Amino acid sequence: MKKKELLSLLLLCLFLFVLLCGCGVPTDMSKEDSSQENDKFNHPNSFIEPDEVIVPKIPNGDDVLRRIGNTNSNLIGGSNIAADNEWLYYSPNQLYYDVGYTGEYFYRMKHDSSEATLLSDINASDINLYGEWTYFIGNNAMQSDLFGYFESQGIFKMRKDGNELTTILQEKDVRSLIIVDEWLYFLNSSGQLYKMEPDGSGITLLDEREEYNALQYDNGYLYYYSWHTDKLSRVYLANKPAEPEDFGASFGRCPLIDNSWIYYNDTNGLVRVQFDGSHKQIILPSQSELCGFVISDGFIFIIETKTDNHTESESMLYIWKINITEIDAEMPPASRKDVKWQQKGWEETIQAHLTGAMNGYLYTLEYEGGDLFHLYRLRYDGTDYENVEHLIHIAMD
Repeated sequence: MKKKELLSLLLLCLFLFVLLCGCGVPTDMSKEDSSQENDKFNHPNSFIEPDEVIVPKIPNGDDVLRRIGNTNSNLIGGSNIAADNEWLYYSPNQLYYDVGYTGEYFYRMKHDSSEATLLSDINASDINLYGEWTYFIGNNAMQSDLFGYFESQGIFKMRKDGNELTTILQEKDVRSLIIVDEWLYFLNSSGQLYKMEPDGSGITLLDEREEYNALQYDNGYLYYYSWHTDKLSRVYLANKPAEPEDFGASFGRCPLIDNSWIYYNDTNGLVRVQFDGSHKQIILPSQSELCGFVISDGFIFIIETKTDNHTESESMLYIWKINITEIDAEMPPASRKDVKWQQKGWEETIQAHLTGAMNGYLYTLEYEGGDLFHLYRLRYDGTDYENVEHLIHIAMD
């Protein structure tokens, strides 16, 4: 009897052991599956931080143009050129050009000077590139103001290949245009700041004050400047509603905003200062005329005109190339490794103005006498000095 009871007890223990083990396996597996499912959402490579999507990584490349329609240097320098990784877009925007030559048209050309194409017979300024589209201020080449600038007819968009030219805002004398994060910001004929969506809808007034002329973007802020009052203002685009801020100091005619610095000309030469007025640095001490400056790929390029005996015919034109890293290190000008050269081919040029920098090229607007300005380009080391308008016509023949 005791043997039977012992055997029964053993069988009961064995049954309970199997039962407990058998029920435990699915329980453990369900926890593992749940853990694996959670890992799909918690794994650091399963998503991209928003900043990694919208912050430009490649200077003057397509990533930049998806966030900003053009660079500050190009927009302030002349606003009639823009570029992506493959194409240069160009349209003369002053009557001082030879209008019968290229002044009424909008072109594009590959950076190797091939495949020049006439996109439209409309004149364009403030050219912005965004996705597969160009956005620009369309101008009437037969009408101009006292300064020789064409009369604006509104804001247009057109595919990069020249198709589907569309008017999205009919407004005369639009003063400035820039695209930032799928919004178009512009100054109307009175110099008031507005924004709208790419199809022309959602027009919103951001600053009702007048007399502003030029737009720039830097680190979340939109900057706009008045040539008449020398007033520099900004709005932080994330603020709703917009809250304009003003800077008390004067920064000359066209200050350039870059990486939270204000670059401008004063009596000391080319200087820069932070927005609170601190850390003022002299970049290029000069008593001569500085004919424009641009920032690209970690360098600032400056054209300096030195005139002997106060006659235009004896002017000497020089280009400076200065490493911004050395400026950031607060190295005095005498200690920096600045590069300076007198550009070959400028023997007939009376004046030259830097108007932009893209894809390894500097673009200069040059006055050669009479009523004509022409666009030239040269590489960052001063080589391959070329007349862009000649390149376009050669490539189209």
